[in-house]
Amino acid sequence: MPDTLITLRNAVEKAYGCRAKCVDKVTVHERQCGRTVWYGTVHVFDLYDHESASRAYAWTIIGQGGEAPQVATVLHKGLVTCPSEAVRALMAKILNAAQRDQVIRPEESK
Repeated sequence: MPDTLITLRNAVEKAYGCRAKCVDKVTVHERQCGRTVWYGTVHVFDLYDHESASRAYAWTIIGQGGEAPQVATVLHKGLVTCPSEAVRALMAKILNAAQRDQVIRPEESK
């Protein structure tokens, strides 16, 4: 198992408190308005003894501006039923968090 896969498995196991085994990897190409917004490999993990999900998805997000790469993990649960939906769900979560953190002052909105 390459170091990256070990890192992903460890992140899944730590995030969800159960054992995980990589069973697949899928290339995901997410586009919006004809432009690529994310392209990469998502690893699919079977989860053992998790209370509400039997599968999870994990991938590496490259750091920007010298930041270290991070591991993203998403459970196969609810509306998330495949790797591409996992990527979309995380992108939406990040976008919503960024919008909540953005404060617009009345004088700036003119």
